[in-house]
Amino acid sequence: MYPYIAGQYSVNVVQSETDSLLNSEASDEVMVCSHYKPLFISLTVHGRDVQMECDTGSAISCISYELYKQQFSNLKLNMCSLLLRYYSGEQVKPVGVIRPLVKYKDKEKHLDLYVIKNGKSILLGRQWLAELNIKLPPFGSLNCLSNDVFNLNDFSSRYCKVFADGLGRFTGPLVSIRVHASTSAGLCVTCTRGARTRAAGGDGILTPVDHSDWATIIVPEVKKDGNIRICADYKLILNKVIEVDRYPLPRVEDLLVRLQGGQWFSKIDLSQAYAQIVLDESAKYTVINTHTRACLGITA
Repeated sequence: MYPYIAGQYSVNVVQSETDSLLNSEASDEVMVCSHYKPLFISLTVHGRDVQMECDTGSAISCISYELYKQQFSNLKLNMCSLLLRYYSGEQVKPVGVIRPLVKYKDKEKHLDLYVIKNGKSILLGRQWLAELNIKLPPFGSLNCLSNDVFNLNDFSSRYCKVFADGLGRFTGPLVSIRVHASTSAGLCVTCTRGARTRAAGGDGILTPVDHSDWATIIVPEVKKDGNIRICADYKLILNKVIEVDRYPLPRVEDLLVRLQGGQWFSKIDLSQAYAQIVLDESAKYTVINTHTRACLGITA
C-alpha cells in the first residue's frame, strides 16, 4: 500500500503545511495490520472499471505514475502545488493531477486524481467519498459470536486466583513511601471501632500498634453494599511531604502501541485495588492504626 500522506488535505496524524480545503481533522492513531483485509470499492474512472482501495485516513485520491501511463495517459497531467508528507514525516510532491470523469451508481463528477511517483495501490480518499456520497459498511458494529458458558467457566477456573472471592494481593515488589527530610510527625488520633473490627478480621490490611509518631484522620464511607470503606484524609499531612513521581504512569499512546495487533480485550475492575498494594516499612506513615497496605486518598 502507498504510505499515508498529507498536505493541502490532512491525512491521518500528519498536519498540513497549507490550508485544508475540507477542514478535516486528523486522526489520533494509525494502526496497520496485514491480517485485516482492505476495503475495495468499484468505480468507473474515465470509462474504465477500477477497484479502488478505500482509505479514510487520506483526504485525497491518488494513483501511481506507472498506472497513469498505462491507462490514463490520454488525460492531461496538470501541474499542482500540493505538498504531501508521509506518516514518517518525509515530504513528497505529486507528479501532477488529472481530472477524470468518475461514476459511482447515479453520481457522475469530474474529480481530482493525484499522480504519485512510486505509488502502489489506487487510493480512494475522503474527497471522493464525500463527492460521490459513498456509504461505508458499519465497521463499528459489535457482534456476539457465541455465549458459551462452558468456555467462560473454563477461563475462570484457569485463572481462579484472579476471580476468587475476597481481597487479592499485588504480587509485585513492596511499595515504599518516601517523605521529605526533616518532616515532623502529624497528630495521632484514636482508631474507630470500625477500624478495630477490620484489624481483627485477619485480612492484613490494618494492623494494631501500641504507639506511633504518625497518624491521620480517617474518613469512613458507607458503600452501596452496606460495608464501610475506611479512607484516610492524607491531604492534611502526609501528602504534603511525600516525594511524588510526577509522571509515574505510561502514556496512553504508549499503551495503545502495545495493544496493536491484539484481538481480544478485557476490562478488569480490581476489588479494593489500593488495599491489594502491600507497603514496606514506610507503612508507618499511614497510621490510623498502622496500614500495611496502601489506603485510598494517598498521593500517587
